[in-house]
Amino acid sequence: MNTAMTKTKSNVKTIKIIAIGGCGCNLANHLHSVLDKNLQLLVVTFDSQSLSRSKVQSKILLTCEGKGSGGDPNVARQTAEQSEELKNSVKDVDVVILVCGLGGGTGSGVMPHVAEVAKEAGATVYGIVITPFDTDGPVKKKNAQEALTKLRKYTVGLKVIENESIHKNVPESVGLLGTFKKIDEIVQAEVERIVERV
Repeated sequence: MNTAMTKTKSNVKTIKIIAIGGCGCNLANHLHSVLDKNLQLLVVTFDSQSLSRSKVQSKILLTCEGKGSGGDPNVARQTAEQSEELKNSVKDVDVVILVCGLGGGTGSGVMPHVAEVAKEAGATVYGIVITPFDTDGPVKKKNAQEALTKLRKYTVGLKVIENESIHKNVPESVGLLGTFKKIDEIVQAEVERIVERV
């Protein structure tokens, strides 16, 4: 079972971090390198190459007739709903921390489903999400907003990190890499805050 144990007073709680989609896989690699090794991770995506490059041991590959979601959140969600492996991944877990980038098919479609299933299974659910850049276009922005609306129904805490705002506040000299590094740091701090809190 891919869980971590943390003590709060007389209780022992199981915690699972689930990183979803391509952005989630990248964030999970960073979290894997900096967090307590007892705090294990699960990555979920349609992209087999992202999984093969991932440092994380626990992985779920979603497939839709051997293909990806095509950037469609509805296709991604429908595929996730059919995954018993994904459903079983949140059983007997007290706290689920979901991490992903919104806007594309996988994050926007799969993350709300996992949040819903985890809550139904009795877990306390937290979300950490990254919203699209302005240049990603209106479709991805719409996907992200719809996903956020759904996520708020199932999470007790939802941290929204705006790619565009972070990018505008890092020096031009560091470019996108500096933006992504800053986001890594923010996500790490938020995960640590949640773990300490519970």
